[in-house]
Amino acid sequence: MGRPILVRNDNTRWREPEVTAYANEAALQQLVAESPDLLTGQDLATVDEFWIPEIGYIDIVGVGADGSITVVECKLRANPEIRREVVGQVLAYAGGLWQMSYDDFASTWAARAGRPLTAHVADKAGAADADQVRAGVEANLRSGEFTLVIVVDEITSELKRIIEWLNVMTKTEVSVLALELQYLKEGNTEILVPRLYGDALASAKRSSPSASGAKWNAGTFAAAVEDLGEKARTAVADLMAHGEAHGVHPWWGVGQTPGMSWYYQVGPAKVSLFQIYLRPTGAVVAASVGGLFGATGLGRPTALQMLELLKAIPEIEAHVAHVTPEELNRFPSIPVTGVLDDEAVRRAFLNVIDEVRQHPRLPASVS
Repeated sequence: MGRPILVRNDNTRWREPEVTAYANEAALQQLVAESPDLLTGQDLATVDEFWIPEIGYIDIVGVGADGSITVVECKLRANPEIRREVVGQVLAYAGGLWQMSYDDFASTWAARAGRPLTAHVADKAGAADADQVRAGVEANLRSGEFTLVIVVDEITSELKRIIEWLNVMTKTEVSVLALELQYLKEGNTEILVPRLYGDALASAKRSSPSASGAKWNAGTFAAAVEDLGEKARTAVADLMAHGEAHGVHPWWGVGQTPGMSWYYQVGPAKVSLFQIYLRPTGAVVAASVGGLFGATGLGRPTALQMLELLKAIPEIEAHVAHVTPEELNRFPSIPVTGVLDDEAVRRAFLNVIDEVRQHPRLPASVS
């Protein structure tokens, strides 16, 4: 770990502090949970031992005021898993969170925190808008946009190299960091020496000319729409106008790809029924079958309703055919160019949205 830190009392000889290591990994994990701002410099609400079915327990999960999600795995250098296994662990956790429904995430959180997710984030991270927290968490779960942090007492050269490579090779929206926390104690004085690895590379790719981590808004999204062809531009404008007329509130995406959606009141829940993404390969609309499936008070019946109605539109059926009643946690993409830029197809799609929002098929316990 480099040169040791030495202490002395009065004019005695310089020596190492009384304590120069963590008692165990639980002590390292507890330190991080108590001071989550060490991870990214951002205030976070955190829970420990977050369970992901078929994968295991995440040491710590953090959520920021904007709905950002941080995944943390703690390892001591003495643990042989610090070499390669810990990287596989944190990636497995990210894969398990990816496309998890908001309700599943929030219920697991509440079980660990003892209070609702949005209330916890408001208290610890200063979030003033519960709907914004939910929208951010839901969008990040859907897109897989996470910050992954491996916390160690002493980093290895191998782990440092892996962290650097992952930041160079992964997409803009994913940051992979290692946080070294050297711990020392002398009497009642505790000393912590933090060193963050990977942050410079992660920041560089976020700020590069080809990558933007900024949050989109009505003005920047409208400017991006202007770059579309005439038919695609008209289609996107129609979809957004429908949200303006019938939706509850918009959500604006974060990251390189322009994205937005409108939340609608569907029975007892507010749900984003579709999302618009202006990808370099062409604009697409993601149908929120998975959003309905994970929404409180809706679930499987409403998700099946949307899926069946979309499959009944011949021009759209091929783009949603891969979604089955056994796998409803999906957000199938429908191209704008060649599909939704046809006015008749677009009307049929919006009729599906109207049918679901006005006459949702509810679970028996709700209806």
